[in-house]
Amino acid sequence: AASLPGAELPWLARLRETAIDRFADEGWPTMRKENWRHTSLAFMEQQALAVRSTVAPAAVVADLRARYQAALGAAQAHANKGTDAACDDGHWVVFVDGHFAPALSALGKLPAGVQVGSVAEALAQTPEAVEAAFGQAGDGEAPAALNSALAADGAWIRLARGSVVEAPIHLV
Repeated sequence: AASLPGAELPWLARLRETAIDRFADEGWPTMRKENWRHTSLAFMEQQALAVRSTVAPAAVVADLRARYQAALGAAQAHANKGTDAACDDGHWVVFVDGHFAPALSALGKLPAGVQVGSVAEALAQTPEAVEAAFGQAGDGEAPAALNSALAADGAWIRLARGSVVEAPIHLV
């Protein structure tokens, strides 16, 4: 967990430790649990899982950009102009392999009081805001606890009271 964003934050280290302990105690849910009666996760116990803590290589970003340039081209062009609003299709927040990809995102100029980006960035810039918004490791099912323990990034959308975002925010 030392390589995960925010590893130096005591509150996040405690949350991750509590979450991994909870998952270790409960394990993967079985079909005997009501919420999982139609879903078998038995195969997950045989999987070798690893935390990927690095961002996508430049080659992956270049390939995705080539594939989706038509869709993102107008959004990025609009965002690069620094206009007051998003492009016609809204604000685009793109993740590759679970990591925020700013080179593929097109946020445009967001209204005052609106923050859109990644949890990793928010942990570095305003950790107290993330702490206030972060869930508890004890909430939900064991897979949610595992996610809390190993989460490296995610979407960060924060609106100040009274803020309005006219265009949609797309998470891809």
